[in-house]
This record gives sequence, structure tokens and C-alpha cells, in this order.
Amino acid sequence: MKGKGSRDLSRLSRRRGARYMEAATRAPADDRPPIMDTPIRELHPSPFQPAARPSPEAVAQVRAGMKEAGSLEALLDASGAQHLNRLSPEARELAALARDIQANGVDTPLEARRVGDRLELLSGHRRWTMTALAGLSVVPVADLGEIPDEEAASIVFRRNRLRADLTPWQEARALLHLREQQEARGNSTSVRALARMAGYSHGKAGGLLQIGDAFLPLLSQVGAGHPSQGEAMLAKVGYRVLQKLARLDPPVARVAEARRAAGVKEGAADETARSRGKQSSPARPPAARLVQSRKGGVRVEVARDPDQLEPWEAKEVLDLLAPLLKTLRTRARKQTD
Repeated sequence: MKGKGSRDLSRLSRRRGARYMEAATRAPADDRPPIMDTPIRELHPSPFQPAARPSPEAVAQVRAGMKEAGSLEALLDASGAQHLNRLSPEARELAALARDIQANGVDTPLEARRVGDRLELLSGHRRWTMTALAGLSVVPVADLGEIPDEEAASIVFRRNRLRADLTPWQEARALLHLREQQEARGNSTSVRALARMAGYSHGKAGGLLQIGDAFLPLLSQVGAGHPSQGEAMLAKVGYRVLQKLARLDPPVARVAEARRAAGVKEGAADETARSRGKQSSPARPPAARLVQSRKGGVRVEVARDPDQLEPWEAKEVLDLLAPLLKTLRTRARKQTD
């Protein structure tokens, strides 16, 4: 028995497959990319694919749910409802996709380019990952041949934009990832260049980059010590609100308003504890924070001596510094070139 989500995905994948094959049929014979049944172990993810598409946490949830229910089919049957309901929305969607692939195969070919003797995906990262969970070992792949990095990055980004569930925050994160990749390769990272590659207007690309730069260093604070929770909270907020919040200073105000926009009721837990006559524990302060100066600079404030930090605090500091270190390494590399 397949659920409604699985049936919808099945119809959707067949429609997309039909459109792909129709377009391929209209193209001149010499221009059609060869489509091959390819072992999934011979495929490699694109370096331009955002790390959270699909998120490792959601994939792990599907794998754990399958183990608890006994099988993928059982997870999506009525008998597996208790296990399915514990999954995140993304994990439930991935489980339905895996079940559809298990029942119908992969209708729409994945796209890949040649990098030396490797096949590197340009589209279909979710289908590739779920094919393995579905117990299949081969997928259809359209081999687009050798494609320059800049064109490959553009294809990957545009394919991700086609997903209906892509949130403004995820778009901002993906555009930041594209900018990092272009910086690492010494290519232009101007707003105009990124907008052209991603298929955005100049204004939209600038707005997304502003959102990403404003919140990426603050994910741990937004998520109360957990960057992944910060990502999930920001994914609930619309583009216009994020754009407005990105301009707020100081950063602590930006964090507070972002949490409020995501539906977090500060103090709700304290009120519940008081109503039960219990002492509530104070909110855990962040291990570090970024402080922006009026002149545009930034400094990092660590709560205490690094030698005295707990492991989770050290990880929080590293998560906060990661984007800054990437930028500094890129700038240093340009100086030595």
C-alpha cells in the first residue's frame, strides 16, 4: 500500500520524465546526451551541491525509521505510522520518494558531467541517495560530457531552484555556497556574476546574499546552541521578513527577532515550569558571538578561556568561525597568486 505522498511523487516523476524525454526527442540526434544505466557507486556528488540537499539528518532519520518499522514499505504503511510520524517533514518526503523509486524505478534520468574518468552529478542528488535506500543499484544517467566548472555550478544551482519546497533561507545558503566555490576557483563573485549564473535578478541575488551574510555566523545563537536548529528556524521565515531582519543591528537583536519570526515564544518554558511549581533552568548562553563595529569590522567574543570550554562550546565556536576562516583563506590565497 502506498500513501498519497508516494502516489503524488510517482505521478510527478513520470511527468518530469515525459518532459525530459520529449525535449530530448525534439533535439537533433547528435545533440542528445546519451542515457546510460549507471551503477550508483560510480556516481559522485557535485562540489557545487549545497551540503544540506538532502540533509544528512533527514537521510539518517529515514534509515532509522526503516530499521524500526522493518522495511521501507512497512514504514509508509498504516502499521508504520508511529515511526513515520516521528520523522521530520523532509525525512517523510524522502521516505515517500524512496518508496516510489522502489516501486517504479527512476523515471527521470539524472544528469552528470565528465571530470576525468569520474561521473559527477549535476542534478538528481536526492534520487541518487534514495535509490540506495530503496535497495536498487542502478539509475539512468544523462551524460552531458565535459562541462566547465562555471557552467556546472550554474546548472546545479538552477536545478535546485526548480524544487517547489526550496525556502528563501535555503536559497540564500545555496547562493553563499556558490559564491564560496567561485572564490575558491578565483572566479568573479560580484553580485552581477552570481545573479547571471543562478538565474536571479541583480536585486534578488543581492538580497539573498545579504540575508546569508547576516545570519550564517549567527546560526548557533538562533538555534539556542544548535546550528541545525537555527537552519530549521530560518527556513520558516519568508523572504521579505528575512531581508528586513538582516538589516537589524546589533546582531543580538537580529537573533531575537529571527527566533520570534520563526514562532519561538521566549519564556514559554519558564512560564510552564512556574505553573507546575518548578524551578526553571536559565537559558544556556552562547559560547561565542560576533560583534560588529560601527566602522564595519567584526570581533569574536568567546565566553571564557578556550582551555576551559566544554566540547559542545568548542564546536559552537568553530561553527561560528567557519565562514570567516573560509573567507580569510580565500583572501590569503589571492594575495599569494
